[in-house]
Amino acid sequence: MYIIIAVLMLLDYIFTYIGIHNGWAYEYNPFMVGFMEMPFIVGFTIRLVIVGLLLFYIYMLGKKIPYLYQTHTKQKYKLYFSPKINTKKVLYVVLGIQITIMFIHVIWISHVVRFLMG
Repeated sequence: MYIIIAVLMLLDYIFTYIGIHNGWAYEYNPFMVGFMEMPFIVGFTIRLVIVGLLLFYIYMLGKKIPYLYQTHTKQKYKLYFSPKINTKKVLYVVLGIQITIMFIHVIWISHVVRFLMG
């Protein structure tokens, strides 16, 4: 599922970039406007890194990570583990968001194709 989400997120960037630079679409996400003004390869590389970090973070949420906790008595440390989170639910939410975004792209692309076909 990680690969599917990564591909959808990268396709989102590609479709949006093409649409904006051909005057067919607008970027309404204020966080992404700056990416769309960059050269494609720079913006795509940054997006690739962001996607990788996001998916790695979600992956790590599902792991028990050990950490040391200082107790209040005698300055000793105890080993604890972070709680595991059900990442499957998180991934389904992210996937649902990306599928919704892809439907929006399909809608504007179909309008562009109809316009160009005349």
